[in-house]
This record gives sequence, structure tokens and C-alpha cells, in this order.
Amino acid sequence: MAVSEVLLIHEKDTVATALRDLSQGERIQVKGFGKVYELEVKESIPIFHKIALVEIAEGELVYKYGEVIGKAKARILPGAYAHVHNIVTLRG
Repeated sequence: MAVSEVLLIHEKDTVATALRDLSQGERIQVKGFGKVYELEVKESIPIFHKIALVEIAEGELVYKYGEVIGKAKARILPGAYAHVHNIVTLRG
């Protein structure tokens, strides 16, 4: 995997941004902040959308860019597409 395929900004992040379309079944590696995430893409993820780096339990806060962007509506597996179908925003 080229470093620029997925954007990881902050060490607290539980999701990262795809910098290209990711295909279901593809294996990618995300490195940053002393961690290495080995992921199998669970479903196709469009460019600039989010991929889960770790398992996120139902009700758990979701972090992107070091900030809370929402709460998981259901369990989100590593490598899964993280979007409005499984994350609810906490902003007005």
C-alpha cells in the first residue's frame, strides 16, 4: 500500500479517510503514530469516505482528525465503511 491511499491525521482517530476508491476484499495497511493497522476492506468505500481502523462498539464515540464526529449506531468492524448508515452525528 502506498502511504497516500488512506489519510490518518490524529493518534485518537478510529476512522481514516480513503484517498482513492477502496475495493471490497482488498487488503491495506495504515501506518501512523507508532501503530500499524492491517485491514481487509469489508465493502467498497468511495474516495474521501471513511474506513474504520478498529472495532467500534455500538454507542461508542467515533474520532476523525482527533475530534468526535459521532457515535456508532451499531458495531463497526475494522475495515468497514463508516458513514451515515452506522454513525449518528452528535452535532446539532
